[in-house]
Amino acid sequence: MHDHPDAWPFKEPVDARDAPDYYDIIKDPMDLKTMSKRVESEQYYVTFEMFLADVRRMFANARTYNSPETIYYKCATRHGCSNP
Repeated sequence: MHDHPDAWPFKEPVDARDAPDYYDIIKDPMDLKTMSKRVESEQYYVTFEMFLADVRRMFANARTYNSPETIYYKCATRHGCSNP
């Protein structure tokens, strides 16, 4: 996932200096760096479903915070990881 062309907006936690209200709106942030740390711990993701839930949360957060015309929203939407 990390090397996918559309992964760039999700590689690091959102910087509050770039989006000052992000953490007021998004209460459960997720990003690929956090997920990588969880994978490396070999203890957090007990099931694949737990991993997939974080992937879905990451994309849902991008769609919640950003408007549909933004590249961030489009990157999150292209992957079809909407919650069922």
